[in-house]
Amino acid sequence: PFLNAACFGVTRLPPVSLLNEIKLIESKMGREISFRNAPRPIDIDILIYGQEIVDTDNLVIPHPHMCERAFVLAPLVEIAPELIHPVLGTSVQQLWGRFEDGGLVRWDSNWMVSKSDLRETYAIQAEGD
Repeated sequence: PFLNAACFGVTRLPPVSLLNEIKLIESKMGREISFRNAPRPIDIDILIYGQEIVDTDNLVIPHPHMCERAFVLAPLVEIAPELIHPVLGTSVQQLWGRFEDGGLVRWDSNWMVSKSDLRETYAIQAEGD
């Protein structure tokens, strides 16, 4: 099972330096360099870095798949619903609103919750609701 979470931080580090620090944290927590999408004890991603757009071989910001993944947007909308995606110009809340109401988000290995249940629980209102 996976635990997905989102956090907000403030740093003076430029994005690539922040990524290097994240890699050190992951290494200290037992992550080893392996093949893409290999099982790992920790995976920390930079989703958005202010309004910066970064596109290098090692780092792409905003995260290229964050808008496709309910497991990324569900915790992010809890802490930053008004955060604007720097490429799409859309808020996290609006991105979350694009998922089907019947879409399921796994919160732990014992139960699943629908998007509409999450909205009710956390009073999340998608655009057009």
